[in-house]
Amino acid sequence: MKFGKRSFWSLIAGGLILGLLPLPVVAQSPQQDFLRSFSSPRFQVLDAKASPAPRPKEGLVGMVFDVLSQKPDFRPRAFSTSCQLEDFEKDLMSQKSSTHQSETIKTYVNRCRDELETGVTGRYQNAFQMLRLRFDDLPHPFMRRVDLHLPGDVKLHGLLALKGDLQTRPFVVLRLGIFGNIEEFFAESFVFRQLFEQGPFNMLVVESTTSKRYLANNPAFSLGGALEGPQNLQIARLLRDPKEPLSQLVETVHFVGMSLGGHGLFHVAALDSHQGGLPLINSHLGLCPVVRLRDTVYDAIRPGLEGTFVDAWFSHRTPALRVRVPELRKEGWGTWWRLQPFYWRTALDYAARSFPTAPGLTADIKLPSETKSFWEASEPWAWFKDVKSPVLVMATRQDEIVPVDLNAQALVKELYTKKSTEDVSVVVLDRGYHCTLPVAYHWDFTSALLNSSVLASTTKSFEVKTKDLEVGQLVKPEDLGKMKTNVDVSWAEDRPFPMVKVWVQAPGGLTTEVPVEIPRSDLDFRFLNPELSEAERTMGVAWLSRNLKTHFVEQDGRVLLRLSWSRWSAGSNSLRK
Repeated sequence: MKFGKRSFWSLIAGGLILGLLPLPVVAQSPQQDFLRSFSSPRFQVLDAKASPAPRPKEGLVGMVFDVLSQKPDFRPRAFSTSCQLEDFEKDLMSQKSSTHQSETIKTYVNRCRDELETGVTGRYQNAFQMLRLRFDDLPHPFMRRVDLHLPGDVKLHGLLALKGDLQTRPFVVLRLGIFGNIEEFFAESFVFRQLFEQGPFNMLVVESTTSKRYLANNPAFSLGGALEGPQNLQIARLLRDPKEPLSQLVETVHFVGMSLGGHGLFHVAALDSHQGGLPLINSHLGLCPVVRLRDTVYDAIRPGLEGTFVDAWFSHRTPALRVRVPELRKEGWGTWWRLQPFYWRTALDYAARSFPTAPGLTADIKLPSETKSFWEASEPWAWFKDVKSPVLVMATRQDEIVPVDLNAQALVKELYTKKSTEDVSVVVLDRGYHCTLPVAYHWDFTSALLNSSVLASTTKSFEVKTKDLEVGQLVKPEDLGKMKTNVDVSWAEDRPFPMVKVWVQAPGGLTTEVPVEIPRSDLDFRFLNPELSEAERTMGVAWLSRNLKTHFVEQDGRVLLRLSWSRWSAGSNSLRK
């Protein structure tokens, strides 16, 4: 595997810095109390002593990040008539199968790539720009830490995010990549922001089984789908259980996994089909997921300088394994000086010997007969059949962390060889380095892509709220097609409502500014706190920037500017009921 050294060192340095940062304190609030009302013995909502923060606000490191970092550009872009993003969203949401979704995505991207791509193409540039994305405002009252207590004494740490209302909504579970914990889900943060802050979903972020906290709370060691697949199924059962308070908010369940966190999606999709009855999970979205675990890991730690560095990095991120695995304490720097990785190979041998890690986790799960060993359970293709819910995979061609030929393309070959009729499809995008999608492509397109892909498998539709604003007889009705707009959304600290400014340009160069205040009640959140934080205001700006649409209409011989936005509608049209 060829690896860009500069981008690799940038990613490692950023990860090491973020792992050493202190966590800020978040005070109790009505919004936090709302989240805590859904606590139970199996789904324990924790006190808000600290909240995740991928980057600091104080100290020297915080100053460096303030200089280098930047917030995502939420501003909606103007697209040509043939590439209207709104039309793409409607087309994608109307496709119920992953095969049709993938074809819709490929067709749109191929036709409109010049309008969708940012021009950031190199591995180093992608990695650097991804590290610069600023998410320091994530600690806010709409999120809270949780502990999930699953069968077999498995304890998972997570982050719950709720909109603040009592509507049933589609619920997204985000499984983090390798070593991912809720204090450091940096690479996946854009997924969280685009689906929770800009979409209609409630969300649960769940740590990786290779995170420091998970290894500290759970015995033995395993990784990937062999363990996370059964965990995902138990999480889905918990969310569907009518005895759980949180289930009252769940309309449909959707799993999203990135990198190693995507490996368990294939396993849970197959396991779900083996249980009988209606599926627990309505859709699966894998972002640059690991498909072939053994090939991918051993390719990363092959002898040489880069493989040895990766092995040493793995050692740094999993110190708990040294306590459990005596063989890991016998080797050391002498092996690495010879550029011979040893740590991860030894850990994988231990994982194979100790499988299954948590036998009680699968005691009430119908397992296929081909899951007796760790590596059998890690490669589900022998028992991947009769999948009931769509599985959509998005990968980036410039990916040397999870190489496309060993993973996404291997999945295509696997399905072709089996002449599979499963609802599984793969989209390989030309731009992006290991799913740096919001860097290689414009933010509004990436957000539309993720939201619409998941919404295609929900059971409800949007309720459209419209507001008409007369801006005057700027042009003749026959000139409507020549009108242009530019939109900016802001929410100042001293204002109770977000402000939308629309600049309307008419033929001849006449430009009119239309300022509009949007009531908080018209946003897709229920704000319970009397005073709003920066995080909540940013969330409101992100949501409006994503969902606000502008249209010109003719009415009674006059030209009107129409602002419209979509909110999740109430109802009980759930598959589980």
